Amino acid sequence: MASTAAVTGLETLLAGDSEWRNIQTIVKSTFETVARILSSHAVLLETLDARLDRLVDAHTPSAISQIEVVQLQNDVRKCLKRAVTSSDLETRVAAAVDQMKRRMDHAVGPLQEANASTAKLLMDRAQDSFVTRADLDAASSSVARAAKASAAAAIAEAEQRLGKLVAHQQQAESKDRVRKSQLHELLAFKATIEPEVHALAKRLPELVHAQAAWQTEVQKEFQRQKTQRDDALTKVIAECQTHLRQRAMASDVKLVLAGKVDRSELHDVRHETALEKEALDVRLHELDETLQRSIGQLKVEFGQILEKKCSKSDVVKIFARKVNQDDVHAWLAAKVSHDELRDVCTELLHATTKQTNDMQGEMRDELESLRTKVETRAKELHEHIAESIQTLQHQVRLMDGWKLSVDDLHTQLVTKMGIKDTCTLLDTKCNIADVNDALASLQETLQSKADESDLKALGDDLSGLRRQMRGELCLGRWIWKHGRPSEVQTIQWNVQIVNTSPDIFVWEKGADAITLELPGLYMLQAGFFTDYNPTIHIVVNGEPALVVPSSKSDGRRLRHSAGNVTGVSVCEFLALPPRARLTISYDIDERAQACLTLRKL
Repeated sequence: MASTAAVTGLETLLAGDSEWRNIQTIVKSTFETVARILSSHAVLLETLDARLDRLVDAHTPSAISQIEVVQLQNDVRKCLKRAVTSSDLETRVAAAVDQMKRRMDHAVGPLQEANASTAKLLMDRAQDSFVTRADLDAASSSVARAAKASAAAAIAEAEQRLGKLVAHQQQAESKDRVRKSQLHELLAFKATIEPEVHALAKRLPELVHAQAAWQTEVQKEFQRQKTQRDDALTKVIAECQTHLRQRAMASDVKLVLAGKVDRSELHDVRHETALEKEALDVRLHELDETLQRSIGQLKVEFGQILEKKCSKSDVVKIFARKVNQDDVHAWLAAKVSHDELRDVCTELLHATTKQTNDMQGEMRDELESLRTKVETRAKELHEHIAESIQTLQHQVRLMDGWKLSVDDLHTQLVTKMGIKDTCTLLDTKCNIADVNDALASLQETLQSKADESDLKALGDDLSGLRRQMRGELCLGRWIWKHGRPSEVQTIQWNVQIVNTSPDIFVWEKGADAITLELPGLYMLQAGFFTDYNPTIHIVVNGEPALVVPSSKSDGRRLRHSAGNVTGVSVCEFLALPPRARLTISYDIDERAQACLTLRKL
């Protein structure tokens, strides 16, 4: 999983300057926070100015009521109690900035590790897949996808942490208050900061306008994708209508339609397109709601921040401690650029191609030398075998001569026999009584045996039983042990367990179709072991013949501690034509397991 995340991060870096965009967003959010704080201070100053104007308009000390004076004094005392010193504020801001830097370094660290692991993974995959260029391209695409996901995850984590830090800093700043001792100092500060506050307050509509522009861009992008999808669908429909308007012979139409897209597949594509459109509409609605909620939250935050204030010197110090654009550019310049990373990948690709060509040349040279050695050795063995054959032929001729001599000698010895041997031989012979007893016993044995008609009937029964057993044992069994369904959602069988009739059940390793050569009645039994409730289609010659719907309400299947003990089972009888191609469609893209048994009845 780590290598896949690293590869996804690399693809993100190659895709564009998303890292620049995230840093700018962070800086922008920081300035927006400062603007909100200044706006709140401006509102407080305007409120205080209005109160002072009311006091000045009275022109007499007697016009100011005693209650207002006491209330003003209480407000000043509360501000003094809640206020903090400049040194404490500087210490807190410095600690917050240091913590932000540490978190940024902690967020950038996984990106550097992802880059290192990506380079290592590129070297390993390049060495493992040097045989063909297609394999190398496939590895590069997978590396890019994994690098994109890794970089996106790391950047999201960094943004989340920086957002938390900014929120924490805002909360800390909201609790700080500046101590003011005299009313005239407040008036002087108000006069000096009022132009800047009004200038920052004027930027708030620009921010709202930027959010509206972003929403407009999202809607335009959605409309553009929708237009492209509608154009593609219109083009497909026009092509289908053009094909339907053509006329041909029935046999030609069958031949042409055999390789064309089925109407059910076209309806499926339309249905999927409609589902994608609905999903995009739902997503756009969710984005709109999210944007509205964000605007509402911003309005609430604006209202809360308008009740707070801060001194100009503290604001200047805070701005002085913020990261400026030059530092950001310098920090980004130290990172690996898109062009450098692309050059490294290009050099790695060239080196891998060169190494592959060199190794193939060496292998060809070694094979040529090995072929020469084998031919030389075969020639030598041929000559040696020829010599050995000649030697053996000579020895055979000698053995034949010796055998003739031994046979002659044996014949002469057999013809020789003495009187004693003759008497012994005669004593071992049986007499007439023994022959009669043996014939009687043989006659009884023959009578107890079956005659020819019984034997023929037994042979016929045995032949019929054998034919019946051969028909019942004509079956094949295949297993789907690992992997996902194919691009067209068909199951690719991995292992063939039993096939008693390979001439009837024709299957190639890794194929999703089984060809049944003979027509007739077949029994299909299948089991699917999965955590979900899939919809299964039995497809014969490219056309669905049977659909097993999803059994979500099936109460027979229970959860077991050992896993998928039971599965979705199918048992059906099919009357198939000659050379029928049987496939099974599986509508869920998951790593499940299944078994299939076909029996010729």
